[in-house]
Amino acid sequence: MKITGQLDIEDHVKARRVHLRMGFVNRLFVYLCPLLLILNSLWIMMRSGGYERNKLYVIAAVVILVIYPFQWQIESCLFRWKLMKRRQADDPLQIEISEDGMTRETPEGKQTLSWLRFVKYKLGKDEVLLYRSGMDYQILPFRWFTPEQRAEFEGYLRKEIGEAAG
Repeated sequence: MKITGQLDIEDHVKARRVHLRMGFVNRLFVYLCPLLLILNSLWIMMRSGGYERNKLYVIAAVVILVIYPFQWQIESCLFRWKLMKRRQADDPLQIEISEDGMTRETPEGKQTLSWLRFVKYKLGKDEVLLYRSGMDYQILPFRWFTPEQRAEFEGYLRKEIGEAAG
């Protein structure tokens, strides 16, 4: 099966969101830590005699409570801004997918990767990330696939790599 496409800035932003996607425990930690910090600051303030002595703790805790849970959105906006400032759209890709692996062809050359080179994959709503290590991934948007090709590709992924990660 052959697919052809071109990655744009939105593909990179969506892929980063899938890559950084948090599980329930992490999300719980993100929201509870600032709240516990505020409660601790208020407790210190009441025990040690007033707002004036501990004003900095309370202000810091409130700022952290407001900003910390939204750090992923802020980071995503900054990432998009950096990409838009730094780069144009990527070169067109032509990818051939078979039982042996993937052959990726760009204007610079050809690269063949066996399925054994991929350690895991993550399925997003609009793309799949194929990981060669914990941080190095390749983006394949689903818009490049027909529904039949997508089903065949997901079959290869399950057969060759296993079940999708987080």
